[in-house]
Amino acid sequence: MDYSERIHIKIFGENASIGFIEDESGLTIILKAPTNALKAIISGCRVQLLLGKDNKTTKPIIHSGVIIFDDPIKFMTITGANLFYEENEALKKILLSDSCRISFYNELSICVASANFRVMDSLKEVALEMIGDTNCLYTGDFNEDVISSLNAFDYTLDRSRQFENPYLIETVALDCQFSDWNIINNYFIGLNDKILTKIDDEIEGTSFENLVWFPIENLFILNIYKNPKYKSAQGDKEVTDILAFYEKGIFLIEAKSLSIFSATENMSMERKIATQQKHIQKAIKQLVGAVHNIIRGTDIFSSTDEFIKINRDIVPHCIVLVSELLPFGDWSEIEKYILTTMSKERFFINVMDLNEFMRIIKYSQGRKEYFDFYLISRVEGFVKTKDIHMQVRMKPDDIL
Repeated sequence: MDYSERIHIKIFGENASIGFIEDESGLTIILKAPTNALKAIISGCRVQLLLGKDNKTTKPIIHSGVIIFDDPIKFMTITGANLFYEENEALKKILLSDSCRISFYNELSICVASANFRVMDSLKEVALEMIGDTNCLYTGDFNEDVISSLNAFDYTLDRSRQFENPYLIETVALDCQFSDWNIINNYFIGLNDKILTKIDDEIEGTSFENLVWFPIENLFILNIYKNPKYKSAQGDKEVTDILAFYEKGIFLIEAKSLSIFSATENMSMERKIATQQKHIQKAIKQLVGAVHNIIRGTDIFSSTDEFIKINRDIVPHCIVLVSELLPFGDWSEIEKYILTTMSKERFFINVMDLNEFMRIIKYSQGRKEYFDFYLISRVEGFVKTKDIHMQVRMKPDDIL
């Protein structure tokens, strides 16, 4: 396995990351980030390349990252440690070059776009001098020393963050420019549907539904339906975005995406939080209606009018999926609303972002029963913590 493959494995195993590669196709940057952040970059928000060097370790460690200014105050920062000699060499060559390609990957580790990348800042020479001789830099495993050093990098960038025994390291931030965009059409082909996703699709809600469809379709295969419906005097009405089931479980999913491309103005973080909370509350209300239809015995059909037979005696799992669950603001009213709804209605509620959803699917190892179990465990955890930002994270020995 060459180092470029190891870089891909490292990046795809993390929620968000950045890596630098030189291979037969030339110099490339790989950036993995939440869909909303990638949309913000495509929309033209400011981006900075971050570099740091920790000289306090036995061998100096290079760290890298980006700041995505999707909000001027509460912006997104992605950081990581450079663990390979070749990666640091590629980074130096990128700084020396006029431009290189950058590939953007979403939560599903799918390449959604690429562009030309250029460092615009006059601090390139400072960054190159800081990196120095790559033969003298640390290469190796992501061990406790590297974790402590990466914490120092994060602390240097944001001294309000809390770390044990924090210290400052040398850092530099360089402004970036993107051009010659290539938006990639991604097709997901299942047994029942062929679905297209494009990150710049202006119908952002449908695009996000399509993105959610692929991982859950692979788990349920035959017993999954997108936009199932019921018939009323006013015509066909949608039950939920995605319905999946097996003999012991029913799963209803509402996917809610923040509008980035169609926004008439740059929303403040406070406005984004209020909008997302409104979307979540609306999704829960829609799920209440969907469960009521199931309990009442309302006939449910696929989008192609196929009758869907399900066991209506099972307590359903209702999932509200967002691209990124914003970590700022007061969520107490939404948390109270979730708890109140679960105590009043006959179903479970999980509100989570796409990264955590993918992690639970990975833990499930293709077993629907495991997926069912992890969702129940997550509800139990939420009831105990009453924290909407609680996430399921398993140690390798604890995975079923």
